[in-house]
Amino acid sequence: MATAVVIAAVPLGLARAALDAARELCSSKVTRLSPTVLNQRPVVQGAFGRAEGMLRAARAFLFEACEEAWRTVGSGAELTLEQRAAVRLSCAQAGEAAKSAVQIAYDIGGGTSVYERSPCSAAFATCTQPRSTSRSKAATSKLPAVCCSD
Repeated sequence: MATAVVIAAVPLGLARAALDAARELCSSKVTRLSPTVLNQRPVVQGAFGRAEGMLRAARAFLFEACEEAWRTVGSGAELTLEQRAAVRLSCAQAGEAAKSAVQIAYDIGGGTSVYERSPCSAAFATCTQPRSTSRSKAATSKLPAVCCSD
């Protein structure tokens, strides 16, 4: 489980870097269709707000689940099935939220995001690569029974 938490930090960091790069780009980028700098457009501001909200919520959930698990283990008790499920679920949520945030940053960057030198391009490629599903299915196979039990 500790490995999952460490790995969950990677997509969160990639998403943060992509959003920071997109924010920097938007402070100076003007498209052909409008003389307004991107960061002054309400649609772009709304997109940044959604991405920040998703990313921060996922990060907070991960920290909350890990802090609860740490307190339990620190007291000498074993983690409950619900606590283990919460940690795994928060790791999965971190990956999904990061992927969505990177997609938003990539979309905001427009044509600039396509270039190899763009941080958004690198983050997008890393977060959207197909992964082996056998391991993720095995890791979450017990979640429905825990999360959906009566």
